[in-house]
Amino acid sequence: SRPIATFELPENASETDSNGGIEVINIPADYVASTLTMKTELLQARIQEPTVFVNEADAGNLGVVDGESVTVKVNGLRKSAVAHVNGHAPAGVVLVQGFDPRALVKLG
Repeated sequence: SRPIATFELPENASETDSNGGIEVINIPADYVASTLTMKTELLQARIQEPTVFVNEADAGNLGVVDGESVTVKVNGLRKSAVAHVNGHAPAGVVLVQGFDPRALVKLG
């Protein structure tokens, strides 16, 4: 059997998006780009790039293709992230990673 990717989903970091009622959940990463990590050479290789995980069932409705750059709103500002269309996110949920864990993230 193949391993199944799992994520701990924080209860207070989700937002229902206006695009078809998709739930957007910001999942924590060990290291994200910030003032401290950007100035620490040792952490550069460990910084999580902004990533969006979309279920195959939702990708067509959202117009998302695997590997393409997508736009998300982080605290009201537009940012780019790489989309991964796979089974890592359940249908009806978009998982985002690589942003400040306290940030409110919405689809684009």
